[in-house]
Amino acid sequence: MCNLYSMTSSQQAIRALMQVMDDRTGNLP
Repeated sequence: MCNLYSMTSSQQAIRALMQVMDDRTGNLP
């Protein structure tokens, strides 16, 4: 689990950022 997280940490961060941006755009009135 630690190794997998370490390998995909950067990719996970990008995905999280993208999801946050998507959420913000979707929540705009």
